Parts: sequence; structure tokens; C-alpha cells
Amino acid sequence: TLGSTVTLTNSAGDTIDLFGRGGDQAAAKRMTLPCLGELPMYPELRIHSDAGTPHANFEKNKDLAAALEVICSNVIGQVNARSAASAAPKLTIS
Repeated sequence: TLGSTVTLTNSAGDTIDLFGRGGDQAAAKRMTLPCLGELPMYPELRIHSDAGTPHANFEKNKDLAAALEVICSNVIGQVNARSAASAAPKLTIS
């Protein structure tokens, strides 16, 4: 699972989690799936993705890049773990 986070700051300086926190981890636990990470909803994410330049998400905003790197790393880890757990297909030539 993947969580999205949107935080706002009110006039008093309090941080408000628009979608709450921890729902992604709870859903992953219920479904016995890994939680791949949380993705902050920065406007640049939409802008770069819509413009066809998603690589810019790794270059312009260090916090966004860090979140994406965690997700990518977790995806790679899950793919590697599932690949290691599966037997390779057997090729028979007759």
C-alpha cells in the first residue's frame, strides 16, 4: 500500500494532517501487505508528472525526492524478495 500525506498549517502555526495519519499502515496490516511509504502531495509532483518530466521530481524538491526514493527502494526490495522466494521456471528441450 502507499499513503498520501497532505499537511496544512493554520494561522496559529498548528500542523493539520488533511487525510489523517496511519491509515495506509493499518490497511496494509489488515491485508497483510507491505506499506511502501508515504508520498507528500507537493504541487510539483502533479506539475512535473503532467508535463511529462517526472524525473524533475527527483531533482527540484529534496523532500519529495527523499519520499520517492524510499518508495522506490521499498518497491525494489519487495520485487527482490518475491523473486528470491519463487523458483525459476524450468526449461525443457526435447
